[in-house]
Amino acid sequence: MLLAAKIPFRVLLVIASWLFITTIRAGNQNLPPLIQKVFSYTERNQLKIGYFESDIYLKFHMENVRRNMAMHFIPFVGKQERGQRSYIGESALRFSYTAPGIVDQKEIAFTSTMPYLKNMRDLFLTNLNISIYEPTLLRDRILSPIHRKNQYYYDYLEEFTFDQDGESFCRLSIRPKVHNMQLVKGYMDIAVATGRVATLYCEYTYNATQHFVIKAKMGEDGLASLLPEKMEVSFNFKFLNNSSNIHIDALFKHSNIRPYNKQEVESLLAQSKHDLTSLYSLHTDTSSTLEGRPYFDLHRPIPLTTNEDSLYEAFQRTQSPTDTLLNGNTDEEEGIRLNVEDILLSSHYLHFGPKGRIRIPPIITPSMAEWSNRKGLSLRTKLQLRYENNKGHQFLTDVHLGYNFKRKEFYWKTPISYTFSPHHNGTIHFEVGNGNRIYNSAQAEDVREQLSKDYRYDSLLNVFNGYSFNYYHDFYSKLGSSYDPLPGLRLKLELVYHNRTLVEWNEEAEKNGLDHRIKSLAPRIYVEWTPSLYYRWQNNRPQPVFSHWPTLSAEYERGLRTASFSSSYDRWEFEAKYRMQLYALRQIYLRAGGGFFTNRHSTYFVDYSNFSYNSLPSTWSDKMNGQFESLDSRWYNESEYYVRACASYESPMLLFSNLRPLTQYIKKERIYCNLLSVHALNPYMEWGYSVATHLFDVGIFAGLANKKSLSIGWSFSLNLFND
Repeated sequence: MLLAAKIPFRVLLVIASWLFITTIRAGNQNLPPLIQKVFSYTERNQLKIGYFESDIYLKFHMENVRRNMAMHFIPFVGKQERGQRSYIGESALRFSYTAPGIVDQKEIAFTSTMPYLKNMRDLFLTNLNISIYEPTLLRDRILSPIHRKNQYYYDYLEEFTFDQDGESFCRLSIRPKVHNMQLVKGYMDIAVATGRVATLYCEYTYNATQHFVIKAKMGEDGLASLLPEKMEVSFNFKFLNNSSNIHIDALFKHSNIRPYNKQEVESLLAQSKHDLTSLYSLHTDTSSTLEGRPYFDLHRPIPLTTNEDSLYEAFQRTQSPTDTLLNGNTDEEEGIRLNVEDILLSSHYLHFGPKGRIRIPPIITPSMAEWSNRKGLSLRTKLQLRYENNKGHQFLTDVHLGYNFKRKEFYWKTPISYTFSPHHNGTIHFEVGNGNRIYNSAQAEDVREQLSKDYRYDSLLNVFNGYSFNYYHDFYSKLGSSYDPLPGLRLKLELVYHNRTLVEWNEEAEKNGLDHRIKSLAPRIYVEWTPSLYYRWQNNRPQPVFSHWPTLSAEYERGLRTASFSSSYDRWEFEAKYRMQLYALRQIYLRAGGGFFTNRHSTYFVDYSNFSYNSLPSTWSDKMNGQFESLDSRWYNESEYYVRACASYESPMLLFSNLRPLTQYIKKERIYCNLLSVHALNPYMEWGYSVATHLFDVGIFAGLANKKSLSIGWSFSLNLFND
């Protein structure tokens, strides 16, 4: 293992990337000539849409089988009634698009026999919004087989030709080179003369349990050929003996299609500078939506089948007062059973006023659990209270609760904030809670002196293991305010109070001169700057969109020594972080920074903001921010300085892309490389590899200390269907 650990991380990454690229490019030397016409179709004909309007008719038919409470863990299916159920629904929409990203959507009419439909409506619209000539078929997933850059992920085969309406077509089959949930299989019918895609049929399995089939008939001429005229979408979901089958029919009637005007868009971008509000926005109008079946009986372009009509009639019968009375006992028992399951397994929202909301999390949910060899088993959950008035002034509070079984510690914190100036993200905030158990600077200096006598990691750990630490409980509170003078620049002032008490206070501790209680009060200044930040306004607030530059931050904290507060110190921390979005749903995250203490004239605690131990479950995003998974928790409070650099690379197709039994379950793969320099570890290097599935995340990590000693760790966290 020591030999493997000495292989540089960048060499391992290059080898893995070379193997993957070599594999997927094999066989692409003999592409069918017609596929090149497809790749260049929009470019040759200078087709790019600048504006269009659409009238959309949508009809769905759903068959659900809910046999147990496991369906509560699936966020995208919403609440489901128990037993075997059939539903039908229809919707009429008016849609308009203006380049580069202004969308207006109006729901004209809607009817459904399904009682809980909010999440399902989002699912329907998401899978109808396809762009076949773009790099991704859907907004944030599925690599399009029609885009030139994706040709290395697919095999294409000419099957047969046929004539239709005096035009010759060729059917090309599509097969993914590797089995991955971001790739599709199917076929496309192509006009031989022009390379236009007339019909696209594709199917894919997402999260191992969701199977989609999409068939789109595209427009025939010019700009209309980039838009679907008719779509059929089938969705099949199975999980622990529960299932849901949905079929959607959609008709599109496009009008006022205008070409993309580059000069006009560039002029808008120049006028807006970094404000993208007018260029990237979604407006959904549900006011005055007609509810019920009568509208569709007059305007329905697709007639109902006999089965669909019977579903409407059956639904109408259940709404009659007589039928309700006859079945009252059964419905009451079913309602009680559903309410108990909802309380235990579902999130709940209590609304008050026009914009007030309390979110209560499920009491039982496995998605808040994590286990690792370093942390052991840990659980966490969160309650949220939110209120916002019409002017954007917002009151927000969270209650975070967690427990770590290995350390036998309960954690909690309650941040409260009030936004007094939404336009500048101006807030007043207060937070109270407890932190990690920690040893003071006197013990840190004593340990540091002993650590200086040896360089071997095993010996360094023996120093920690042999030292009798006296830990302190930490109760803290913070009061402060933050303000953004301009988008991308944040200023924060805080006053931080700590009340730390000795965990084991006894006569021996008092005899050894230990302090029973150490209080500290420190003003803190924090500055964060993201140069050239592009943003958009939402609810009278600037929301960051992207920047081509890293985010820089600096923090300074000064401990005040008075009659009541004994800790005097200066703490400085600096950091830079950058997230780079790459092609094909990949990304790189870079983070570097450091911190140190000065003016150390009394007992204090080595407690950094950006370099601290986390005993509770962390999300997939948290792990990408540069956490050290194999580093012992005692190293975080030993050194009066730290310097670190972290890098992570994420891709839906990396090491396991050719192992068919596994890749159908893997959503993302990630490689980490973290470097750290503290007093006795110079350097500490940690490599990691992790995968995310629809049910859980799992990772393995290797830490190399002082170039000699290797440690291995792993983590496992439940993550049910959370993207």
